[in-house]
Amino acid sequence: MEDYRAYLQTGDWGERRAACLKAAGYRCVVCNSWRRLQAHHRTYERVGFELPGDLTCLCRDCHEAYSRQWPELRPGPEPEPGPEPESEMPTGAEKVLKVVVAVLAVVLGLMVLGIACAWLAGG
Repeated sequence: MEDYRAYLQTGDWGERRAACLKAAGYRCVVCNSWRRLQAHHRTYERVGFELPGDLTCLCRDCHEAYSRQWPELRPGPEPEPGPEPESEMPTGAEKVLKVVVAVLAVVLGLMVLGIACAWLAGG
């Protein structure tokens, strides 16, 4: 976690954050606010080497709401390696299905955040 916090202070992160905000038109992708914008990691798989799709632009309120809703998705210590799975490698169709489910989960989460932010804003 300390490494992650240190990374957020680097120029590389600043450039990636700026590119994320610019790509979103300097608006929160959930509530369309232009205030207190932050770059949210959609995945921590490539921290330090993020691709544009790894980040999404959220205002501070939506980012905090997302973090409260799904605290298990926040960065934390690396898990201990477990035993090797005994099942076979997933097929192409199974991989596609996993990606579709993950995308739908993110979309649903962002929709819920949008509703929550609109409700909090009195709209």
